[in-house]
Amino acid sequence: VLVWIASSGILWIFFHRHVTWLEAMMLGACVTPTDPVLVNSIIRGRFADTHVPAHLRTLISAESGANDGAALPLLTLPLLI
Repeated sequence: VLVWIASSGILWIFFHRHVTWLEAMMLGACVTPTDPVLVNSIIRGRFADTHVPAHLRTLISAESGANDGAALPLLTLPLLI
């Protein structure tokens, strides 16, 4: 949620002449979630097996799943407001 607020704030600061705060919140909700494809390249493969500990790979995978699940409510909230 903090990354969503920070992303929305940064987008609003740079584009406040073109978007409202609610639109910046919607854009922030789209930018915030961790991309599962990017996470897959970090947690799978020869490099990950050699250099990334198993507990850290599990934590990164769980964080990616939680972010994807949180994206819908964070996008829905500005739409409902």
